[in-house]
Amino acid sequence: MIKIKTIFTHQEASVEMLRQKNVIIIDVLRATSVMATALQNGVQEIQTVAEIASAFQKKNENKDLLLAGERNAQKIEGFDLGNSPLEMTKEKLKGKSLIMSTSNGTQAVKIAREAKSLRAAAFINMASVVKDLLLLKEDFTLLCSGTNARFSLDDALAAGILINRIKANTKVHLCDNSLMCSLSISRENKLKESLKDSYHLQLLQQRGFQKDVDYCLSLDIVDIVPVLEQGRFVAKQ
Repeated sequence: MIKIKTIFTHQEASVEMLRQKNVIIIDVLRATSVMATALQNGVQEIQTVAEIASAFQKKNENKDLLLAGERNAQKIEGFDLGNSPLEMTKEKLKGKSLIMSTSNGTQAVKIAREAKSLRAAAFINMASVVKDLLLLKEDFTLLCSGTNARFSLDDALAAGILINRIKANTKVHLCDNSLMCSLSISRENKLKESLKDSYHLQLLQQRGFQKDVDYCLSLDIVDIVPVLEQGRFVAKQ
């Protein structure tokens, strides 16, 4: 039996809580969608940093690194790329190393830095993540990034779809948060309808990122799992 715990914001978690756990970071809009897309399109590795200054320091040490990220949904001044999965093209990324810093997703990675294993999940790579976890056959924790310290429906819905797909293939034990997420079983084919009034989706729409939203709400279009190895996310197929 696989025990599945769900945490709704990275602020609710701690390094100690996640130490030596199998952790799956979920930040659908948009960090984990960016990670999966970038690795699918040929980036060699992704390092995440919580602070903008740390990203610039790494760039100063290695000019070949690309910086990608956002604050308040907008590209960080001086960065090469924003936090849009649609910017993560093969032409820009193939063979490169990426440094990411975002408002929520990379903060969650920092909290989970002492995890036994760390993966990144989104709608776009859901099938690959589920397959990988079924092969793992171990308990795991879903760490939703949330949005500015608040519950984010997009992350919770992704958690629910992941839980229900695991549940369809093996016996599970769910905490109350995971049980609540699993109630989304009828929403897998209605993502846009389910999320149209959600805070984070509307925020991105207001800032001109409708195409990003449409892409991030696509299920099973990327066939890799970003996994953390020696402090860097790499592609696991």
